[in-house]
Amino acid sequence: MTLSAVVFDLDNSLYPETDYLLGVLRYFGQQYDIDVAPALAAYRPDMRNPGSDILGHLLTLAGCMTPQNHQRLFSLYTSAPLTLALYPQAEPLLKALRSQGVKLGVLTNGIVAVQRNKVASLGLDAWVDGVCYARELGAEKEKPHPEAFSRCCAMLGVPAEQALMVGDDWNNDIQGAQAVGMQTFWLEHDNGRSLAEMKMWLNQHA
Repeated sequence: MTLSAVVFDLDNSLYPETDYLLGVLRYFGQQYDIDVAPALAAYRPDMRNPGSDILGHLLTLAGCMTPQNHQRLFSLYTSAPLTLALYPQAEPLLKALRSQGVKLGVLTNGIVAVQRNKVASLGLDAWVDGVCYARELGAEKEKPHPEAFSRCCAMLGVPAEQALMVGDDWNNDIQGAQAVGMQTFWLEHDNGRSLAEMKMWLNQHA
C-alpha cells in the first residue's frame, strides 16, 4: 500500500467531542456565575441530533435559557480558551506516522470558527501539516462532497490514491473519501476499531 498522507476527521476521531461541548458549558458557568451542574449531569451524547439546538437544550437543562444566555454561550462556543486532550492512542500514532515521513492532515465539517478553536484547544497545529475546514468551500460542499476531500489532498500535495482517510462517520468520512479514490479506515469505537487498532492495521498493510 502506497501511503503518502493520512487525513483525520476531527470530532470523535481524534478526541471525544463531548469534552469540547461540556468544557465550553463549564467555562460559560464560570464566566457568568451560573450553576450549570444540572446540565452537565443530564447531558447524553444522543441529545445531539442533526438540526437540533444543543446549546439551547443545555441552557434549558441548566434552568437558565434566555436569548442573552444563548448568545453568550454561542460566542464562547467559538472562542472559549480551553485545553483539551487527544485520545490516548492519538499522539503515539501521529508521532509514528510523522517519523515515517507521512504527511498528516485534518478534514472537518462545521462552523469554521468553532472548528478552529477546537484545533487550537487540542494543540493540533503542532502535529499536522494542514487543516482543511470544509465549510470554507460552502456548506453544500462539506463532507461527504468530493470537493472537500480533493481540496484536502491538494493542500497536502498528494494524489487521492496515496492518501488514507480516517474517521468515525461511515457516510461523511468513509464513503465520501472512497468516492475520490482515497484509502479509508473506519473508526468504530463501539466495536473496538480505535486509533490503536488502526496502527496495527497500518503495520499489517505496509
